[in-house]
Amino acid sequence: MTTDKYTKINTFTNLHKIPAFDILQQKWYNSTILRRMGGRMIYRNDIANLREDLEEKVGQKILVKGSLGRSKFFEKQATLQSTYPNFIVLKYDEEEGNATYSYTDVLTRTIDLQIYDGENYASIVPPRVEEPKRMRKVTQVAAEAV
Repeated sequence: MTTDKYTKINTFTNLHKIPAFDILQQKWYNSTILRRMGGRMIYRNDIANLREDLEEKVGQKILVKGSLGRSKFFEKQATLQSTYPNFIVLKYDEEEGNATYSYTDVLTRTIDLQIYDGENYASIVPPRVEEPKRMRKVTQVAAEAV
């Protein structure tokens, strides 16, 4: 039996079929989502609540802020055109095109949607609440050392 370069490539492309690789990939995905959410998981009712909130705001002006990567950001005004079970459709004011975003993009703060209420813009998703890390008492550390 001879091994050639195609056999070697085939073994690398089949990594996704290994259960351990799937577990590592899922752990990486979960940790990334948790970091964006401030350590909190997204639940199904979070998405449903956001969808209900946005359904009431169809037709209103929205300010969309997001990241383009490498320290590049965008900020555009749009109108909320419609909501669907898995995504929302925005129509940009300056351009002729539409954009679609998923509810998880909003909840993970990949994009920030701010709704115009007549006077100023207010964010749909409340800001993250960073809890300070608890430090162990010095007496506990000293007791463990003894």
